Amino acid sequence: MGMEIKTSSLADWISTTQDKALLIPITLHTTSGSMLPAIRMEQDTVVVVPCTLSDVRIGDIVLIRTPSASAGVMLHRLFRMQNGQIVTLGDNLRRPDQAVAADALLGRAVSITGPKKNVDCDSRWSRFRGKLIVRTYRLRPIVFLARRGIRKLKRMIKHTKAHG
Repeated sequence: MGMEIKTSSLADWISTTQDKALLIPITLHTTSGSMLPAIRMEQDTVVVVPCTLSDVRIGDIVLIRTPSASAGVMLHRLFRMQNGQIVTLGDNLRRPDQAVAADALLGRAVSITGPKKNVDCDSRWSRFRGKLIVRTYRLRPIVFLARRGIRKLKRMIKHTKAHG
């Protein structure tokens, strides 16, 4: 997932918060749609604080270091923890990401704000929603297919009204 750093450079933040004892937040804007609709690209601001593995739960939105992302980091939902590795999942993606070492965990999202949006990621509702998204990921092919069908139907109706 692409990132745009708003408060300080990501490298400085990572080195400053390496021991996880300093809870210095960093503010990010995403530049990809992999977390839609939870995080709207280039609209929503995500505040991330450093954390350890014991601070996160399945369904939390976490920032991890990964070589596969263009910025070297990715902001996705925590999908699974096992054998010293973590697996994340983008809300708008069909499959979980590749496993990375647990020490790749940099932080977790504590708030998401934007136009008409103010989400406390630590609220019961947010945590419940995150768990629900993770636990129902196997239904994604059906949801994606239905969404594509609905879009196609809307285009057909619009086209019919315009030419009918």
